[in-house]
Amino acid sequence: MPEHNKHIRINSPNMDLTEREKDVLYQIVRNVKGENYETLANNLCITKTTFQTHINHIFQKTGTN
Repeated sequence: MPEHNKHIRINSPNMDLTEREKDVLYQIVRNVKGENYETLANNLCITKTTFQTHINHIFQKTGTN
């Protein structure tokens, strides 16, 4: 597990995020430079489409949209 994931705490039993979803969430939370999704996706070596799919899964699991 990447070091940063140890600091993400999920307190709801309905939010079982995968490690990759946590990686995506971390990229979004730590995005202080205002980088776009494509750049954030590149940081994880995934496509922008895959990055957005993970975001959609996070939204579904957290009940947000």
